[in-house]
Amino acid sequence: MADWSDLDPMFDLPGDIGEPWRTLFEHLTARLRRETDHLPLNTLVQLQIERNLTLYVRIKQRESIPAGQPGGYLTPESGRDDNRFWLALTAALNDQVFKMKAADKKAVQAEVMGEVKTVLAEFIKRLPDEHRARLRTELVELLEQARL
Repeated sequence: MADWSDLDPMFDLPGDIGEPWRTLFEHLTARLRRETDHLPLNTLVQLQIERNLTLYVRIKQRESIPAGQPGGYLTPESGRDDNRFWLALTAALNDQVFKMKAADKKAVQAEVMGEVKTVLAEFIKRLPDEHRARLRTELVELLEQARL
């Protein structure tokens, strides 16, 4: 449901981040897109996801370098500060993305049910005439009982 295609240019790391961090970023991006594909994500949430992933990779990169060395954290405390900031961003993002409102859930359910009903209607058309009416009636009753 979420359309990421026009935001692909945003999902690119700054030039100073090299391997293996670029590969990690690409894997995390692909995985997150798969995991949220069924959610109705707006552009702002998608951009927050990009920021969250970029910050995570930047933190991992800097943690891989001893404190005080070029490219690493100046002190261990500055690394902990970045981690606390990332965790706060992640918590806010989780609240937005993974605790969808009831209306969003209904929208997703309606979209999925529309596809299921199309498939079921085609299946019923293919049934022998003597079974079609009875099975259609039973199917409608079961869907109504399930409130679908």
